[in-house]
This record gives sequence, C-alpha cells and structure tokens, in this order.
Amino acid sequence: MFMNRNRKRRSMASRRRGLSLMVVMVTISASLVVTMSFVQTQTTLMQLDANADRRGRALEAARAGAAAALRHITSTDWPGSAAGLERTVTTDRDGRTSYTVTFSPVEPSQGESPAAAALSLAIRSTGRWEAELSDGTQIEREVELLVRLAPRITREGTNGSEPTDEAANPGDYDEIQQYAMFAERGRTSLVLDPCDRIDGPVWLRERLQLYRDPAWRDSVRDTLLDSIGSRYVSGGGAVHPHPLAGPITFGSWPNSDTRADLSRLKVPWTRTTRVPALPQPSFSTWQTYRLYEGGYEYRAQQVSRVLKRVTLRATVDNPLGIFYRSGDIRVDDDVVIEGTLVSSGEIELDGEDVHLAACDWRDSTGESIFAGAESWPRLPAIVADEVTADRSLRATVEGAIVTRQGLSGAGGDYELLRVPHVELNGTATSRPAGQPYSVVRFASSVDLSPIGSGAGYAIWLADGPTGSWHPIVAVNREARELTVLGESNHEQSVACRLLPLRESYLDIRGPVCGRQHEINRPDCWVLNRSKWDERREEWQQDNAWLEANRRPTIAFVDWLADARNFVGWRDPLDDHGLTLEPTFHVQRPANVRYRFSPPVFAAFDDDDRPADGGYRWEVLSWRELP
Repeated sequence: MFMNRNRKRRSMASRRRGLSLMVVMVTISASLVVTMSFVQTQTTLMQLDANADRRGRALEAARAGAAAALRHITSTDWPGSAAGLERTVTTDRDGRTSYTVTFSPVEPSQGESPAAAALSLAIRSTGRWEAELSDGTQIEREVELLVRLAPRITREGTNGSEPTDEAANPGDYDEIQQYAMFAERGRTSLVLDPCDRIDGPVWLRERLQLYRDPAWRDSVRDTLLDSIGSRYVSGGGAVHPHPLAGPITFGSWPNSDTRADLSRLKVPWTRTTRVPALPQPSFSTWQTYRLYEGGYEYRAQQVSRVLKRVTLRATVDNPLGIFYRSGDIRVDDDVVIEGTLVSSGEIELDGEDVHLAACDWRDSTGESIFAGAESWPRLPAIVADEVTADRSLRATVEGAIVTRQGLSGAGGDYELLRVPHVELNGTATSRPAGQPYSVVRFASSVDLSPIGSGAGYAIWLADGPTGSWHPIVAVNREARELTVLGESNHEQSVACRLLPLRESYLDIRGPVCGRQHEINRPDCWVLNRSKWDERREEWQQDNAWLEANRRPTIAFVDWLADARNFVGWRDPLDDHGLTLEPTFHVQRPANVRYRFSPPVFAAFDDDDRPADGGYRWEVLSWRELP
C-alpha cells in the first residue's frame, strides 16, 4: 500500500513536470511566433521604407529630367524634338537612379487649329531606380509636361536688335516683300493695261509698258493718262481706281516714254543702282517642312494635276496646309485652299469661285491662336515656277505669290453677274470669323432682303484711298450681318458698297515677285483706231458744249465710263461704258510680314546677348504620375 502511494506520487509529479514542459514549450513557441512576426513586420516595414525611398528617388529623378528638358529646349544647343535626354543621377551600393526624357507631338484639342497644336510639345520624363544586383528589380515614376512655343517677334519698325524668334528670310526677300510687285529682270519688266491696279510700291528692273495694248493713237492714250492723273490723284496720293497707287523704283534709268507716262499719271518714281537679288524657290524643300527649327517634320499633301470642286485645309499631319505637286497645276472651279499651293511648274488659275489663302494663325472662331499671333509672319499663298491667269477667272489670292518666272495673263472685262441689280451704300465694321470667312456688320439699319441668300453679290470695304471686294456667302438680316469670303478686319466703321459680283477678276492681297509680269487688256477695250478717234472727238464735242453753257466739263476717263456714250454698242458697254474698275488688283496689306519658305521660327542666337538665346516656352501643365 505504501508502495502504491509512492507510485501515485511519482506519477502525479511526472504528469506535473510534463504539463510544465508543455506550458514552457507552448510559451517558447508563442514567443518564437511573436518574435518571428515582429522580425517579419520589421523586415516588411524596412522593405516598405526602402521601396518608398526608391520611389522617391525615381520621382526626384523624373522631376530632374523634366527640369533638364525645360532647360534643354530653351538652349540654342537644343538639337530638336527628335532627340531625347538620358542621364544617371546617382549610383550607390543600393542601386542606380536615372531619367529618360522623350518628346512627342500634341493632338489638337476641340476647336484648336493644327498649327496651334504643332507649336505645342509633350514632354515625358521617366525616373528610374534599378537594383545594383542584376535581378531586374526597378521602380519607375513619370512626370508629364505640356509646353507651348511662345515666339518672340520683333514688330515692323521696332529696334532690330531686339530678340526675335522669326526665322531669317533668304537673300533680299525682306527688302523685296515691301513692294506690292517686284520684277527682277526683263527688258519689259511689267505690262499693265486698263482694268489693272497695283496698290503699293513697285520695283522694276527695266521698262514699264503701260496701256500700250489697245489699238489707239498716242494722242488718245495720252489724253486718257492725263485724265487719270488729274481725276484720281489728290494731295494724299493716288486713289482707286488709279492703276498705280504707289511710287516706282527702277533698277535702270526709264526711257523718255515711260517718264512721260508716269508724269501724266502723276506717279512718283526713283532710280537706284542697287538691284535686290530675288531668291529662287527650292521646290523640293517644300515637300517636307518644320514650323520651327528643331520641331517635328511634316509632309506636304500631294495634289493632282487638276483641282476642281475641292477644299484643302491643314491637318494634324500637315499643320500649315502645304499642298504640293511636282509639275503643273490647273486650278478650276470651286476651289478653296487654306494654306500654300506649291508647284515646280506652272500654276494656271482658270476657274470660277477660287479662293487661296495662306495660314493666318487664327482659330476656327477667327481669333489669334495665341496672344500676338496676328503679328507672326505668313507663308506665301502660291509658290511656283510661273503663274498664269485666265481672262474668265474669278479668284482671290490672300498672301504672297513667289515665282521664278513671273505672273502673266489677261484681265477680264468689268462685268457684273446677271442677278437682280441691287446697290447699297453705308458703313460697316468687319472681323475675321475663321478662315476663309469674315463677318461684316452694318453700322445702321439696312434692308438686306433684296439680295436673298447673298449668292451672286459682293461688298466693297474701303481702306483709306483703296479697298477690297468680298463675295457674300450668307446673310443674317436680323443682326444686319453678312458672312463674306476673305479676311477683313475693320474695328472702326468704314464706307461700304454692295453690288452684284464681278463676272471675272483676280484679286491678290499680298506681294508678287518674279522676273517679269505681264497682264494684258480686257477684250472690251479692243477698238480699232478709228473708233478710238471717234470716242475722243465726241468727248471733245461734249465738253465744248458744256463750256459754252458754262457747265463743268467731264474728264475723258469719266466720259468713257458713262454707258450713255456707248448707246447702240454691244451689250457689255450698254451697262457701264469703259470703266477702269479693276479686274486685276494687287494690294500689299500693311503690317503683314511674309516668310519666303518654312520654317517660320528659329531660336534667337546672339553672342552678345547669350542670356536671351534660345526659344521661350510656356508650361501649360505639369503632371506627376503614380
């Protein structure tokens, strides 16, 4: 019994020791779990801290890359948008931190012009942390920037030493573009006949042939020139429709006949020994182009031999709207081109309702794409070996015409479309409304119902001693507004006149340059010599009667324009006589500069002013991606 008790005691003690051991083991295990969990948590936290640090390093590298890109694109050493940037920022035992920068073009936003989008640049800076060991571990962060070129343009007449991003024109084109018409060569540099008019200064290498085509005696011709000079020249100079509303500069001494003609017309002239050199267009360089040096390269759109019933506009891939053909181009009816038409051969203008206009740096509403863009230089509207105009043409060209040979053709008769005759006079303002249109608003109440939809009518908007015709495309009677074809910007009211559209005309609003130019007489001025003698004698008789009755005499030019003096003649003269109203009209718009060819902008680079060097960019957005 005693032994049994001892056994029981030993068994209970053994069980207590086993329980204690189990408790100890559980406690140790729990401690190990807690310890391991703690260690794991600490490891995780350390890894998270390390990753956060590495992500921070990657972001800082991306920021550094973005800042470096901004410095890079404003440097005169910037190689252009095709070249990116890459640099290692730091390297240590943990890993390497670097950035890579790429540039890419920008798609136009809603309503934004392709040209505006092409002056914007997307910058992506990728910051990267890479483990020192080659296990492929890396962390990336990105910064995206949107920047826009803000060209500095020296306005005409300001100090030429001011920084400007306007690309330099080749040769003497800056001097040449100041003339409404420039003829570098030719024994006869310029031929003009009745119904032709040039608004602005003219530069001629040699002879001017004026009003020589009609078959009249010199006495009749001289009488008409004297009459034009007396009737259309006032104290402020020549007024519409005088054929030469500006001074002429000759590169060679004009002969006695030319001097006498200019004296009769009261046109001032000078002679210079300096002959500006006309740059020759390189047609191949127009097939691809850039808006600014270093910018993205774009490709001109190829066009067919004949253009008819087509509208060509700028696109994302062709933001300046350059349309090119290696060979001749014939422009037929119903053609609108917003941009530059380029041909290595002849461009024949041979259609009705043709409107060509270079990029005007405006958006779809007519507003400047950026502040100050209205002062940016414009590309030519036409670049060709030569340009010819058909007698029946009805066209407007808004922009410079650059040729190798010159501009030639025949002026059309001054006739109005056979629509109900309406003539309205008044004053109006105008504003661009998105190429190729403008909006004209009458200053006072006017009844526009007689012109219906406006088709077949045009409005003349005065501009000092001259003006321009704009075909009407839409009428808003309630607002007293007209939508017209062509650019017109008159903030203050100007005199206006509404009439049926001319049947044929070529209106050029921009300088024309080439070797020589020839615009011949309209058909209606073709009278035989005896008929012209008869017209002059009848005019003299009428004036003799007026003098005898103490009435004002009438100038020969006004007498010819009076339809009553052509009763019984062919129909066109029954309407208005022989008027000098131009069907060929060249105007040199004031305060517009022209580029000979792209690019339009180049970074300012001046050794004396290095701080002003390079482009200037506006940062539109800065975005840090997760």
